Amino acid sequence: MIVNRDVPRAPLQLLVVMLLISFTVVCSVSAQERAILLQIVSGDLLKVLYHDREEYVRLRGVETPDSHYTEDNVRWADTFHVERNSITILGKKAVYFLSTLMKRGDCLVMEFDDKHRDEFDNLVAYVSLRNGKMINELVLREGYGYLYIPSFSGRYAAKLREAQRSAQVNERGLWRKHHCLFKFFLNIQN
Repeated sequence: MIVNRDVPRAPLQLLVVMLLISFTVVCSVSAQERAILLQIVSGDLLKVLYHDREEYVRLRGVETPDSHYTEDNVRWADTFHVERNSITILGKKAVYFLSTLMKRGDCLVMEFDDKHRDEFDNLVAYVSLRNGKMINELVLREGYGYLYIPSFSGRYAAKLREAQRSAQVNERGLWRKHHCLFKFFLNIQN
């Protein structure tokens, strides 16, 4: 074997060190997963490209009204004596709000708690934009949704409760007192 001692070893060593550092960084954020946005399906459901597969991801801890006519919207409207399309309109506003934050092709960061999937096999995650802003929190803070379960627990439970409380105190979105659905959303939280 012929060894050329004139070739500097520093670039090779530098490359090895850089690879080790990048591997360490990737491993240290293993709780975070990256995905590419394909579609905003509703105010709390996104279609993403994740591990080279199309997947649906539900925003953990967040519920928004459906953006299309559903039996849930009809039942809620009938129960609380409001116009049926009022609930659907709120759902469409939630979708529009999300479309102001992100677009197809954007890189998203997902974080999971223990439960990665719901009963419909959707991923369930905290989803953040590249700038670090958590979508789950923004939807609640602006009043486009509500905590899915009032007793919600999870990594960001306190942060999400505070975001909803902020929307309530500042009467944003569905928490506006003069909004025809205010009593409806107040009741489902109690």
